[in-house]
Amino acid sequence: MDPRIIPVRLFIDTPEGLIPLGGPTGAIPLPRGPEFRGPLLTYGPDLRAVEAFLRRGSVRAVRRVLKLHEGESIAFEGIRDIEVASVKHGAFYHVARVRIRTEAGIFSAVLNTAVLPEQQKALEAEFRLLRRLQERFPRGSLPRVYGLGSLLYRDPPGTVIPMKSVLAEWFDDYHELHWSAPSKSALPAHAVPQMDLEDDFPNEPRAPEDLRDPGGAIESCNRAETSLRLQVWEGSPG
Repeated sequence: MDPRIIPVRLFIDTPEGLIPLGGPTGAIPLPRGPEFRGPLLTYGPDLRAVEAFLRRGSVRAVRRVLKLHEGESIAFEGIRDIEVASVKHGAFYHVARVRIRTEAGIFSAVLNTAVLPEQQKALEAEFRLLRRLQERFPRGSLPRVYGLGSLLYRDPPGTVIPMKSVLAEWFDDYHELHWSAPSKSALPAHAVPQMDLEDDFPNEPRAPEDLRDPGGAIESCNRAETSLRLQVWEGSPG
């Protein structure tokens, strides 16, 4: 069956809500930091590259997400529509939320896309690390990764930019935990014990259990001598 018959709706996520892609919104540049180098991308070609990736191979990537979520294949005919929203733009990659509506319910995934070579290397390394962690620890502590792929950004003047992408599980009510050195910052943070990450962290089997209960881990850290800060950011993975 032709994958083009599945409706794919494209949006830009803003503080005021989702804005449909179309007309002038497609020419809006993607956010970038003051020190960012590389090509200036716009929402239209970026989101259409995501759409082309999802439609590829009779929506192969979408069917893989559904199979890993449900444990069994969902028929092509069971996919009602797909919603893609560009939601975040960080130092390493651009983040799109993919919502798949089927006869069995709604399923969400995240597509992280990297443009520059160093960003692509970081994305590939993150993908390999998450795959190894999935093999070692049970599901529940970390987002599952579904696959590593490639996209082509094409703008009207004829520019073609190859990009790398990782399709992974979308975590609702996700919290990012950021380590930082001691500081006098006014940002909300929790103090945690100084430790030798190189010696202790990779071989520490309790780490995933601690992440399942971040509140308990933070409380226990606050009872110890501290010299690091843990900043908690709310949001979805990016």
